[in-house]
Amino acid sequence: TTKSSPVVLSPALSTHMPKSLKKRSLHISNSRDNQHATATPPPDISSRGPDPSPIYIKLRHEWSRRTTLLVFLAFTIIRIMQSLPFGEILRRLLPALFHAHVPYASPIGDCDETFNYWEPTHLLLTHSASLQTWEYSPVYALRSYLYVFLHAAVGLISRTVIFQTIVPICSTLGGAQTFLTSPGIHKIVIFYCIRAALALFCTFGEIVFLYGIASRFGRRIALYTSFFLLFSAGMGLGGAFAYLPGGFSMVGIMVAFGAWFYEVGRVQNVTDKKSHSDAYASMNALKWMICICAAGTAVILGWPFSVVCVIPLALDTIYHTGFMPSLKIAVVISAFLITLSMAFDNIYYERWFFTQWNLVNYNKGEGSEKYGTEPWNYYVKNLLLNFNGAFVLSLLAPVVILLRGIVASSITYYSPVRLLIYLIPYYVWFVFFSSLPHKEERFMVVVYPMICLAAAMCLEYSFQLVDYFSQNSTATSQSNPSARTTPRTNKNIILVTPPRRSLISWIIIALILLAYIAISISRFYSITYNYSAPFKVYTELAQHIERTRREPDQVINVCVGKEWYRFPSSFFLPGKNTRLRFLRSDFRGLLPKYFADWPYSTSSVPTNMNDDNREEMDRYVDESQCHYVVDLDLPQQHEKHYCADENNWHVISEMHFLDAEKSPQMARAFWIPLGYSERRNVYGRYYVAERVR
Repeated sequence: TTKSSPVVLSPALSTHMPKSLKKRSLHISNSRDNQHATATPPPDISSRGPDPSPIYIKLRHEWSRRTTLLVFLAFTIIRIMQSLPFGEILRRLLPALFHAHVPYASPIGDCDETFNYWEPTHLLLTHSASLQTWEYSPVYALRSYLYVFLHAAVGLISRTVIFQTIVPICSTLGGAQTFLTSPGIHKIVIFYCIRAALALFCTFGEIVFLYGIASRFGRRIALYTSFFLLFSAGMGLGGAFAYLPGGFSMVGIMVAFGAWFYEVGRVQNVTDKKSHSDAYASMNALKWMICICAAGTAVILGWPFSVVCVIPLALDTIYHTGFMPSLKIAVVISAFLITLSMAFDNIYYERWFFTQWNLVNYNKGEGSEKYGTEPWNYYVKNLLLNFNGAFVLSLLAPVVILLRGIVASSITYYSPVRLLIYLIPYYVWFVFFSSLPHKEERFMVVVYPMICLAAAMCLEYSFQLVDYFSQNSTATSQSNPSARTTPRTNKNIILVTPPRRSLISWIIIALILLAYIAISISRFYSITYNYSAPFKVYTELAQHIERTRREPDQVINVCVGKEWYRFPSSFFLPGKNTRLRFLRSDFRGLLPKYFADWPYSTSSVPTNMNDDNREEMDRYVDESQCHYVVDLDLPQQHEKHYCADENNWHVISEMHFLDAEKSPQMARAFWIPLGYSERRNVYGRYYVAERVR
């Protein structure tokens, strides 16, 4: 929409307004400061009867193209940098400024991401040795190969573009060629390309989400939400680029909710009332179509449990479009996606499965509890760490919304119930997963954007209430009716506009946002600085193996003990003959094993697999079979200190890694400056040792 021309909906157009809005509305454009607007003269309402209901006029707040582009660029730059080894990039570009105390990269937060998604992707891309979990056994078939195939396709495109196009073209540029073709780096580059693609995918969802928020709730709330999203430690530490179905569902839900929030207003360059009405109806139908498609994709191709989030959206879609039209679209989309998923899985499993149903069926009992349980307040602590003050605001949002609707109805266009309908998926999700015994941080990723929206609404509406009471109290004391918050053209026309924001309010809001950003950066820096050693150590190991390998077909065994769950994936093992082997440690659960040889890798039934997390002894090798050992050396560990055995092992690369048991909670959770965290935290050695020849 343009910024200057006002908009008044015609009577024909008003018939297409959402049924849930009992107040008739006229959309008009707003000025840059979002406070004042000039509306065209209202229609003659004298013929409607002696006491017609008031017509509420709401300001439109859509982002301009320039604003959308700037926000997109900001999110793209930040997200891609977070997904890449940004510390190494900064050291290479600006070695004088970034030579020490710079984190290497955002670590992988869950071994499920490595073994259930990166490893099958490595298999589809390289057709070489990759580790398999019991979920990919055809006996259980809990994971879909369609989801993996989509990411493998991104890796294939990246490999083709970089190593078959860019490298030959840049062959005369020694620096670029040396970096991209250095020994052992080939597969690692593909790994980070897929990660960057996930970050771009998330950025797309975030922009659609924010655009819908600006349209529905105003540019202020969209601005606050963008700050909460962009600087969130939860999003920056993997939520935005984690290779997990929950992250995929999060993006799909952001697109669905962005369309749900979007208000279809005036159609440009249409003057005829009938054509205008038809164009409005078409755009409205497209809006609900996007909602259904995006939500269905999030549930069927992503994480089936995300259906909990889309139930309110589904009910609202039925309310606005009717049961049968919604059902027809949902059935068509679901049938297409389910058929596509089953077809892909039949290609790889060579059996007909609907893997999402298998996953839900396994988790409906006590299946997930075999992998650990957590107390009821686990998510409260976790979200406080990742969202700090924004999480607190999100919990207070319902109270503020209800209070605003009760005591300041003149500045409220949507009823409190309508606003809470938009937020209820977050609260239902939070309560539902908090009630389950098995809890993991990644389960909350789906509602990360909703936490930011709820926090933004709480922040804006709280200060609207403050400004409302302040200005109305001033107007009453001065007996000046023109100073009241709600301007009226006559008794039947109410212009819904927020009260003028005072300078003090803006300063306090800015301080709140700056405090949130500072705490979030502190959290992000602490986690990346304390836990990013595996990426660096395995990268240097890959380069070392390629430089020192005696024969191209020589099998190299890289062994891990208690650090098996921090293995970043086979993308960091060079060539096709480097294997990860397991040394027995205190862990007594089920470890993955290698897929069968290609092309029977995905359809062969692996031996010694179980769904009880029961230890299988055939996973382990003897230390004598290891060429390299990767381990974290801690004083209190029960396992062997390989780095101390200088007669058999020689450390070739190491990096600091936090000893969480001996470090204070506050110092390790956040990076506190002035040397506080450095002095209080205790670090171990994360190293790779080579066998002495």
